[in-house]
Amino acid sequence: MVKTKFLIHWELSPDKELKNLAEVTKGLPNVKGVKVLESYATPTTPVWGVTLVEADSEEALFSYFFGFVLRVPGMFSKYFLLPSLPTEKAIEKLLKQ
Repeated sequence: MVKTKFLIHWELSPDKELKNLAEVTKGLPNVKGVKVLESYATPTTPVWGVTLVEADSEEALFSYFFGFVLRVPGMFSKYFLLPSLPTEKAIEKLLKQ
């Protein structure tokens, strides 16, 4: 089974704090087929961050992602969900075009 890595770039709504995100993530169940590889947040206001996940399928990724979005409407002011490769591989692919 091919696993795909996705980069989620997110920004909390200005009225939310990192502790709000921590409260939400505590209660979320694990989603079968999705593994969180890394997650980082900034000390800025608004808080923004990136999360790198590995997913077995698009359906699993949607279940994981919408768990956050639907659980607390208005938590995020922006988010981007993108397939990703290590930079070296991305450059290699680009140069073959």
